[in-house]
Amino acid sequence: MNKKSRIGTGLKVVISLTILWYCFIVFSEDEHISADLWWTVRELWEKQKWGLLMPMLLIPVNWGLEALKWQFLVRSVQRLSFTQAFVSVLAGLSLGFVTPRSLGDYAGRYLALDGPNRIKVVGALSVSRLSQLLVTLVVGLAGLVYFHLHGLLPALASEAFSIGGAILLCLLLIVTYLIRVPLFRLLNRLRLVRPVLKMFVLIREYSSSDYLLVLGLSFVRYWVFTIQFILVFGLMGVEVNALLCFGVSLVFLAKSIVLSFNFLSDLGVREASALFFIGKLGVPADIILASSLLIWMMNILGPTILGAFCVWGLKFSALRKGGKLF
Repeated sequence: MNKKSRIGTGLKVVISLTILWYCFIVFSEDEHISADLWWTVRELWEKQKWGLLMPMLLIPVNWGLEALKWQFLVRSVQRLSFTQAFVSVLAGLSLGFVTPRSLGDYAGRYLALDGPNRIKVVGALSVSRLSQLLVTLVVGLAGLVYFHLHGLLPALASEAFSIGGAILLCLLLIVTYLIRVPLFRLLNRLRLVRPVLKMFVLIREYSSSDYLLVLGLSFVRYWVFTIQFILVFGLMGVEVNALLCFGVSLVFLAKSIVLSFNFLSDLGVREASALFFIGKLGVPADIILASSLLIWMMNILGPTILGAFCVWGLKFSALRKGGKLF
């Protein structure tokens, strides 16, 4: 093994151990994870082992749909197998777990590709994220209307969330689709912007049918993790009805548009929004927190730990050859 190979291997070891260490820190020292909460989760496991099998089986479905989106979006940059796309998604998830605003997700997916054109990964991942956000906004706004009609939201809160969500929704619809081509032409005239514009060129190149397919996959994925949340609540003894479904949509809406001050983990934001919205349905706080923790363990913590080992498949050699990350 030459010196460059040893450096690359050492870097992967350090990154993998850092991710695993931070998972342990978040898991063991988060102020929301109390002994009583642990007891509630353990009691559910002892009583509903088989019942928990269904939401657990949806974990690979959830991230598999994200991998399908990624495989499709980067097809013009590099042809990936489903396994390669799945590994790059998990590696990006792990790196994003320990970086502000999930910036490591871009790095992880970038380093999983070959060739000079992989800088376009920024545009592809932006489309993937914005499509998922768009679905979250649409369903979340429907949840706001439903909660408001049932008198479960004060007028001020309902108005604030509706206005903020509507603005984001309009911006996404207009900027990312309707004017993407003329916008790129305009920005391309600016010399200082051209290097940055190369990262997002795929946004212009995708066709309408491409956007519809990505939105479709995002919509299916949204309902997969919504069903997971609802199944866990049902196992906790919570009545499953339309209010609960829309309450879960509001949790995802708040998590998507509220900036997390704890930039290394969104656990606190998820719990706070769940307590606010699901709590209005009369669900006890310990049940809400235990369900939220369990979903976080299933969909984030577990895949993040697995993704720490997927980091070994990343191609750090590009950086040693003088390649730029972004």
